[in-house]
Amino acid sequence: MCNQQWRRYLFCFANEHLEFRLPEIESIASVFKINIKWLEKPSDHPYWLVELPSEKAAHQIASRAVGLRCCMELWAQAKTEQQLHRNLKLIHTN
Repeated sequence: MCNQQWRRYLFCFANEHLEFRLPEIESIASVFKINIKWLEKPSDHPYWLVELPSEKAAHQIASRAVGLRCCMELWAQAKTEQQLHRNLKLIHTN
C-alpha cells in the first residue's frame, strides 16, 4: 500500500442553511468513502479547515455540495504577510 500524504483544504460556504452544512459534507464523504480530518470543529463560520486524502476527494465533495461555494488547497498559513511569504517559499525548497 502506498504512503498517502493528506492535503489541507479551506472550505468556503454560502452564509445560509447553516444547520445543513455538516450533514451534507458528511453524507457526500460517506457516499464516496472519503475520510475527512477536521482541523477545527465544524461551526457556523463560513470557513472550515479540513484535511483530505487527495485532490480527487476534494473534487468529489465540491462536485456534490450545494452549500459549498469553493474548496481551495491551503498551501501555507501565517499570522503575518512576511511569515506567509516565508512559509510559501519553503514549499519550493522541500
